[in-house]
Amino acid sequence: MLLPLVVHDRTGLVLGIVSTSKSGQTPLSDVGVAPVDGDPSTLLFYWIGGSCDRAIDMTLVGDTRYKLTIATHMGDGACDANGYGRALLLHMQRPIAAEMFDVYSTFPDAR
Repeated sequence: MLLPLVVHDRTGLVLGIVSTSKSGQTPLSDVGVAPVDGDPSTLLFYWIGGSCDRAIDMTLVGDTRYKLTIATHMGDGACDANGYGRALLLHMQRPIAAEMFDVYSTFPDAR
């Protein structure tokens, strides 16, 4: 399911955003970032979502080291406990090593 997504880029580095599947690229239980083979200016960010997800807000901050916070907003009502791998490609103005990013996933609406 495609969800509304907003990327708040406080760094000015992001040139493009592409939703993608991370199938086979990273463990489903992880949240993080990985390089994209053949494109040093693009990074794959991945996290776990669920069936109750309604929207995603991402905030990228930093200067020499970067922090991406993925805030998943959930809807009301009953949900199953299934986790769904979610992923996004961010194309940057210049090559940046994946190791320069700390990635966090939060659920601000969780009860």
